[in-house]
Amino acid sequence: MGDFDDLLHVLISPGFDISHLENFSAKKAEKILDSFEDADGVFSANDGWMRSDVFVSLPKTHSAHKTESSAPQLAIPGVVHRSLLELCKGVVTDKTTRHTNNYHWRPHQLWWYPPDAPEESSHPVRVYTDCYNSEAMLEEDKKLRMQARNPADDPAMDYCILPLLIWSDATHLSDFGHASLWPIYVYLGNLSKYVRGRPTEFAAQHLAYIPDLPDSFKHEYMRAFDTHRPPSDEAIKFCRRELYTQIWNLLLDDDFMRAYEHGFVVKCGDGVVRRLFPRVFTYSADYPEK
Repeated sequence: MGDFDDLLHVLISPGFDISHLENFSAKKAEKILDSFEDADGVFSANDGWMRSDVFVSLPKTHSAHKTESSAPQLAIPGVVHRSLLELCKGVVTDKTTRHTNNYHWRPHQLWWYPPDAPEESSHPVRVYTDCYNSEAMLEEDKKLRMQARNPADDPAMDYCILPLLIWSDATHLSDFGHASLWPIYVYLGNLSKYVRGRPTEFAAQHLAYIPDLPDSFKHEYMRAFDTHRPPSDEAIKFCRRELYTQIWNLLLDDDFMRAYEHGFVVKCGDGVVRRLFPRVFTYSADYPEK
């Protein structure tokens, strides 16, 4: 009866439109979900998606180990993610997007003169609207200008900061049931917030999906420590945080860290060749420890 009540709640909700079910086939939808790893699936390898395993160290009070690596570990298989560096390259080289000529490659200051103020007492007001006119971006650009250039680069090649704005939040998959995903999105900070804020502009890039601890977690925990006591709430919180951290260890791979330090040369969508230095400027997250 509970499932029926959930379904009824969906059917009578203001946001539900029965016309959306026209030509809907449950079998077809199930087939699409089952084939998400295929070449034409949602997480296609052709689009840069891959699956990797991460390992979470299991904590237990009064259980000592010489090193962290010697502690029992829980394997989390098949974390769905993309290469952060390849994601950056794909966005800035895209010639088909309407944003090609809207990127602000150099940071700047923005000032406003109040129109009604007396001329003799008028003072400009510093305005902050986006990452590319922030003090943090200007400071990073200043550091980059002081950095030694790669001798192999053309003297005219522009060196630019590529600001990354990262966001993650739990996404409920349906109006009934408990299925959820924890996607990690990446935006480019040199694009106006008025563009990034519109879902129809498709400015968000999906980087990874954070899984929850598996259903077998408690059983594996008790087996690892040969105990009949399930993990405490604090231990579960620790493992969720550790899972989050290990996924970021996976995403911040050697290729990205090399690009972070030395930059990467790419022909951008506007036809200009630049050496870009990715920097994480903001990270907004609904921390999944609870």
